[in-house]
Amino acid sequence: MRKKILSLFMSSIMTVSLLTGCSGSGVSLDMSKNDEETSSDKDNSSDNQNESDDEKENDSDSNSSATDDTEASVESLFGTEGYPYDIDPSDPNPEDRMAHNIYLDPDLSGTSKAFSAFSIDFKTSDDPENTYWALCNWNMHNGAGAYAGLQNDGGNRVAVLSLWKNENVSDPNLAFATLIYPEDTAENFDNEGSGVKHIKTYSWEKNHWYRMVIRAFDPEWTDTTVVEEWIQDKESGEWTLYAAYDTHIKNSYLEGAMSCFMENYIGNTCNELRSMNLNNIYVMEYGSDKWTAIDTATLKVDTPDAEHDNKKGGYNFGATEDYFWGYTCGSGDDFVKTQTSLPTQDTFTIKMTDSAPDFDFAHDYGFETTVSSEPIYTIDITWTYFDGDPYGIYDDDPTIDGDKNDTFVNISDGNSSVAFSDRIDSDGNTDTYYSLVNGIEEKVYSITTNENGYTVQIFRNDITYNISWETLINDIETDCYAIITDSTGYQEIRYRDDYLTRSYTGAWYFPICSISNGVLGDYIFE
Repeated sequence: MRKKILSLFMSSIMTVSLLTGCSGSGVSLDMSKNDEETSSDKDNSSDNQNESDDEKENDSDSNSSATDDTEASVESLFGTEGYPYDIDPSDPNPEDRMAHNIYLDPDLSGTSKAFSAFSIDFKTSDDPENTYWALCNWNMHNGAGAYAGLQNDGGNRVAVLSLWKNENVSDPNLAFATLIYPEDTAENFDNEGSGVKHIKTYSWEKNHWYRMVIRAFDPEWTDTTVVEEWIQDKESGEWTLYAAYDTHIKNSYLEGAMSCFMENYIGNTCNELRSMNLNNIYVMEYGSDKWTAIDTATLKVDTPDAEHDNKKGGYNFGATEDYFWGYTCGSGDDFVKTQTSLPTQDTFTIKMTDSAPDFDFAHDYGFETTVSSEPIYTIDITWTYFDGDPYGIYDDDPTIDGDKNDTFVNISDGNSSVAFSDRIDSDGNTDTYYSLVNGIEEKVYSITTNENGYTVQIFRNDITYNISWETLINDIETDCYAIITDSTGYQEIRYRDDYLTRSYTGAWYFPICSISNGVLGDYIFE
């Protein structure tokens, strides 16, 4: 195809030369120029034409600029928007290769690179089957990677929100995020790693602008971070909450490159044209409620290497005054391998055509607030020093401490189911205990040791607690009592001597109380 273009180009020049010669003016032709120089390459300087791909990638930042105001709005630094090569969907593809990927990396150099939200606008005019437009790829702080976008999956228009398995947790039950909206079950995936995905129909259309917002926040009804994907139809203005996950990570946020890309993931549609337009990129920095505009980004095409040489065809990318754009098609020669006139990477700046999202993104998930940073009950257990072995029976046994005493909290199902978790956070004299409540790790109680005894704090009103105080040897004289205080300030005092009970092993202990679904009661004996 390139030879055909060159032949037509040379024929045109020769025709002009002959016509001009007839009028008495001469035209000289530089026949030393190779067939990689065409009219579409004239925006590149001669120095850039002689640079290697590596040199061009290294110099991409210094060569970046906005579109020249004197040029047409569809002109980029190195070509006109569109796919400049012949397209033949019937071209053979015996090795089942895919079209190249186009990537966009926003310039986040002026930010903290820690975000509570990300927003981007998207449109495509060429949307063949088996194309995925990843509109954001990021990492969860103290977690794993995640990605979201739109897809034409075999003709089914869908949206995507997926989170990789979190390898940073000690409890394997918390490694996978839990889908909390919609009322569905996320599917597991196990390709290039493992994780959970929500891929369902969202009836998006081509030649139509959409806005996607990814949001990370800490709701009142859990003490871990939730991630949401919202999509807006920009023509109607309607916002849709597409999906939400509980990440099981505390105080997390979005971080990483926040990159985008366009991918052909099955080779049978390789030879069809695919495109993307992107603009109005905004980030909300963690701890802030203000949006920051990102008007500069680097566009690039994937280049083959020894392990990933599975692509074919041509590409084009650039920016108009108003948006970034990219095109790929597997039909024709592989221009990544054969051309030096089109760079594999460059940086562009555009103007923002729309303001940041003006929407509070509130959604009622129907969850009751069952956990609080403030305890719903506090139990102060006070005891006086005692000699737990008054007769010296155990003096010669170093394994027994006659003065040993302890507070025990046993938990069981209430309105919610609860299962054991081995996670304990220690801070000074306080140990905070976590358990799986309805499959999600939650803070359930804490125990603080002080000079007078112990303080137990209860944080959930949907499970059952049994609280007791015990000594290693129970035939002792000691004053011991518990002051139970609820969140309203109401107090009740219980004394050891009034509640002293013998266990099935013959030991004596102080069964202080039960708190079941937030209601104080007597200790529940099993």
